[in-house]
Amino acid sequence: MTEINENTALQPLAAALEQAKWKLPPALGELTAFLSRMMTDLRRAAHGVPFDENEKTAVLRRCAERLNATGENRLDASPEGRAALDSAVAAAELACTTAPLHAEWLTALLEVLRIMQRICAAEVPVHSVTSAQAEAICDAVLARARAMGLRLVAAVCDDGGNLLAMRRDDQAFIASIDIAVNKAYTAVALKMPTKALAQLAAPGGPLYGIQHTNQGRIVIFGGGVPIERGGAVIGGFGVSGGTAEQDTEMGDFAAALAARLCAREN
Repeated sequence: MTEINENTALQPLAAALEQAKWKLPPALGELTAFLSRMMTDLRRAAHGVPFDENEKTAVLRRCAERLNATGENRLDASPEGRAALDSAVAAAELACTTAPLHAEWLTALLEVLRIMQRICAAEVPVHSVTSAQAEAICDAVLARARAMGLRLVAAVCDDGGNLLAMRRDDQAFIASIDIAVNKAYTAVALKMPTKALAQLAAPGGPLYGIQHTNQGRIVIFGGGVPIERGGAVIGGFGVSGGTAEQDTEMGDFAAALAARLCAREN
């Protein structure tokens, strides 16, 4: 991956930090603004602006140590602030895989964000995926797809099968919109990945013909996955626009990402 491509891969994280800094309590908002400025400096390094990545990584590690040493269990943060921080964590996790040239710095940044996330953890467990989380999942999946040269549609439903977020990348098939949404619906409605339905719905299988129920919304090929928290299904994700194998791979990526993103401390 070239430096320019790595710069592109860092865009979702840069945007997430910019959003989060305005929505967090003042102390964490100032820290997030500092992280955002550091991100800007890193991206400018691709155009010749000096940036000592080893030194900046050490700075992030000291930040993490200070946060851990405060002993502060929790800060009051609004639901919007927690969701914005969740989005930043998800974007940082994605960047660790899509921008390997900066992996050490990004890992240190991710550790700081995770500590901030713990400090702002909600007291009340979330029973369904939120709209902010849904948007973060879709954006992260499409960012990874672009890095692979794919143009996809991604969608997330809540635990009742209602559409929360849908993203269609430029040049993605229009037909993929319905397919992605219905994959997300199928995953939450049947509480299983859509790739598992292919064999079950084959002639002679126990669910043969199921794709003709629910007004034709059931999809029986890969790309749809349940979003789970603590063993409970709290939503569904669907993606369409690649081959069956590519959609299945992106669905599995989304499931792993969503599991981390939606895990909250009570």
